Amino acid sequence: MRAAHDLGILETLVLGRAYLGCSLMASDLKGRDKISLKIDCSGPVQGLVVEGNAFGEVRGYLVRVPIPLEKPLEDTDLSSCRCTVYRIRTMVNPHCAALSPARIRQLTWLPSTCAYRLLSEGKDLPPWHPLVSGDPGTVHDAGVSVRGRAVSGSYVHPDEGL
Repeated sequence: MRAAHDLGILETLVLGRAYLGCSLMASDLKGRDKISLKIDCSGPVQGLVVEGNAFGEVRGYLVRVPIPLEKPLEDTDLSSCRCTVYRIRTMVNPHCAALSPARIRQLTWLPSTCAYRLLSEGKDLPPWHPLVSGDPGTVHDAGVSVRGRAVSGSYVHPDEGL
């Protein structure tokens, strides 16, 4: 869908959810029955139309493409230092690094305390690591998290250097 209609990540997510909803409702249809969803709204999407049939075919469109945003999408909760969309992070942000054992050696910017890096090097995780302690708070208690030291990307000008 994304490539066929040249959609961005946000547009794909919104239209994909509408497709899914329509597919679920159409699953009980018989013969040549169809179902149509039309949503009109005053938000940035402005609306969408989706239709599905008894054969499992679904099609639709967004009223406004691209969906304008006043500020960047926030995908990091700085108070917990955790990604809020971790399982779908590479779909939400194509620049987010997809980690695999093969890629770890190439990603030299990973910190020496990174669990992926340590495990790929055959090293043990430190006792404060949540995978060892079972508690996500131990990384903060040990003072090795970025809590209080990280700034949201929405507050940094794109031309500002690191």
